[in-house]
Amino acid sequence: MNEVKEVEIVEGAIIQSGGAQNALAERVTLARPPAVVLEEARQAAVALQDVLAKKPRKVMMNNEQYLEFEDWQTVGRFYGVTAREDGDPEYVQLGPIAGFKASAVAVLAGGEILSRATAYCLNDEEKWRARSKYEYHMVLKDGTTAPEEQSNKSDWVWEPNPNKDGNRPKRERVLVGEEPVPLFQLASMAQTRANAKVLRNVLAWVVVLAGYRPTPAEEIDAEPNARTETAAKPPAGNGGQKGAPVTTESVLGGRVESATTKRNPVPPKHEPDPRPKSNPPKPSQRRLEEPEECEHGVNIRESCVECEAYTASAG
Repeated sequence: MNEVKEVEIVEGAIIQSGGAQNALAERVTLARPPAVVLEEARQAAVALQDVLAKKPRKVMMNNEQYLEFEDWQTVGRFYGVTAREDGDPEYVQLGPIAGFKASAVAVLAGGEILSRATAYCLNDEEKWRARSKYEYHMVLKDGTTAPEEQSNKSDWVWEPNPNKDGNRPKRERVLVGEEPVPLFQLASMAQTRANAKVLRNVLAWVVVLAGYRPTPAEEIDAEPNARTETAAKPPAGNGGQKGAPVTTESVLGGRVESATTKRNPVPPKHEPDPRPKSNPPKPSQRRLEEPEECEHGVNIRESCVECEAYTASAG
């Protein structure tokens, strides 16, 4: 006779009760002590902050910094994880929209696959639909411009030639329209997005710990001015405090200093004395035109301990 097994239905999923469920629970255990895992992640987060702070060009949006693919590669190197393409980019056509999709996998040094991701780059995105097309036109004497083949040489404006003796016609870069983005660039961006996305699947928790946004920069349809030379604000770290370093204390709790704090203690700031530094004159040398008070704020007709001390040491 067939054995009847008890089952439990939770939100549409059938969970087998009894020994199978208990065996599954036994397999879901801590692989390593959490304190060790978080301390390693703290070290990786501090190193990542140092690398990203030195980038000459940062991808910023809403005063927050986003990681580009090469930044995700840096995090992956910390853990021996790399990304590789999973097949060639595939051309896709969705009605009037066209582009490419690509897949990538995150692998360990031994070849073990950790995650897989697919990303798209389509021409319905503003940045990937068309780009400005420019041409160099001749500057004319009336202040306008025209293509060389559509203008007379006698109407050109001439300027000194910096490379050799004589003059040369003055040219100006002029916007003449738009041109479609080449398809190979869409295919390349789809691959880049897939590689960054698969590393994000595995390592986003470390990036967030360092205080950065987990979305790869290549997935953001940002405005051109979103890329700036320097970050407007430092990244958030140490439990959400802007610009604070990631410390073991912020992750684990408790009174633990970070290694960076121990190596580079911040000295206390001392405000300079605004009073001019000059030797106080001896009481016997004071003139009648001097103020009624000495430099220590004591009336000259009264005894000033500091002036007396100076007189005693000088005498």
